[in-house]
Amino acid sequence: MDLAVVHHIHDPQGWNKALEDYPEPPAHFNLRSFVEATDGTRAFCLWDAPTQSDLQAELDRTLGHAAVNEVIPVRVNHFEGLDLA
Repeated sequence: MDLAVVHHIHDPQGWNKALEDYPEPPAHFNLRSFVEATDGTRAFCLWDAPTQSDLQAELDRTLGHAAVNEVIPVRVNHFEGLDLA
C-alpha cells in the first residue's frame, strides 16, 4: 500500500536523535523517499507498507516522541521521462 507521511516536528533535537537511532524497518516496509523542510518543522516521506495502521503504529513508536505523524493513503503517479513544461 502506498502511503505518504507528513511528520509535524515539535522536538527538533529529539527528531534528529530518532533519525540517527532509527532501527531497520520491519519486513514489508519500504521507505521510498524522504525529505525535510528547510525550517526543520516538517518532514515528508513516501512508504510502501502493509496497511495505514501498521505504518502509523511503527512511526508513532519510533518517532512519536518528537513528531506527530500524519499517514495518508496515496496513489503514486510516475512522471519519469515526461515533459510537463
